[in-house]
Order: sequence, then structure tokens, then C-alpha cells
Amino acid sequence: LMVIPELLIGTLFERGAFSASDTSVTSYVLMGYALGLPPYVLAKVFSTLHWARQDTTTPVRISIIATVFNIILSVILMQYIGVAGIAFATGLAGWLQLGLHLRALRKTRVVEFDAQFKKNGMKIVIGSALMAAIVFGLAVILPSYITHKIIVLGLVVVAAGGFYGLFVWLTGVVDLSSLRKLKRNAKTSA
Repeated sequence: LMVIPELLIGTLFERGAFSASDTSVTSYVLMGYALGLPPYVLAKVFSTLHWARQDTTTPVRISIIATVFNIILSVILMQYIGVAGIAFATGLAGWLQLGLHLRALRKTRVVEFDAQFKKNGMKIVIGSALMAAIVFGLAVILPSYITHKIIVLGLVVVAAGGFYGLFVWLTGVVDLSSLRKLKRNAKTSA
């Protein structure tokens, strides 16, 4: 979403009244929202820990702080980058929210990251960076050989997914036997 937003938006929407300039503007908006996707997912997980501990005040405070930050930053960024400023402010507010959740939970000693988590986390970051480089490279090279955008996008997505899946499997982040066991448990509990 952050590496090839123009290819995604252009392939999916650029036709009829949706012009190349619309693709450009929308691509920046997509990048801003994509910036906030990881922290918002993690913040949801960590806010649940507060609720589970019967702490309803902390997540509400964090949400209020993040919302005020988002509004102020949106107003500032809109002056410089237009509508994309709202998306980037939202993405950055997600990171602030995640940081505040982690800080609050660290004080309670509820969240502790073990060595395995840290090691796998680093592998995931490396794998994501390598996948982003592959995605970018393919998005630059493939259009020279293939004229249909949808085929280029499909090849980029399949190559990225294949690479990342192989990477996390070969580095031990994902254990196939554990996945099979989870699948069996899900079937028996359903």
C-alpha cells in the first residue's frame, strides 16, 4: 500500500471520470492511511488488555489524546499537502496511540516481550522491507515488458505474497506444523 499506491489506485480506478491526477492525489491518501494500519491493529490488541484488567479510563484517555493530536495535525498538514494531510495525520496518530498504550502497559508489567517475540519481530521487519524492495522493483521493471496494468499488479501481488510467505517459513517465524494444529483445533471447536 505504501510502496506502489499509484499502481494500485491507477489499475483499480483510473478510467472514465477518474483521471491520472485523481490517481496521484488518491495515492498519497492511501499512503497516509497505510502508514497507520500497523499501529491501529496493534493498538486494538493492547487496548483490549486495558479492558481485560478492568481499566476503562486509560484507553479512553489515550483515544482522546490521539484524536486531539489527529485533528491538530490534520489542520496543519492540510495547509501543505491537502487532503493527504488528513490521512497522514491519522497514520501518525495511530503511532502515537500505540506508543501511549505500550507506555501505559509497561508500567503495569502486563506486556513483556520475550526474546522469541523480539527475534521474530525483527525478522518480520526485515522480510517486509525486502518484500517492499521486490514490489517496488517489479512495479518499475514489469511495465516495460507487460502493457496491461492488471497483469502487472497481479504479478507484483503474487510475487510479494510468495516471497513473504517463503521468507517467514524459511526463517522460522511461521511453523507449518503449528498452523496445521491451529487449523485442526479450529475445525474441532467449530
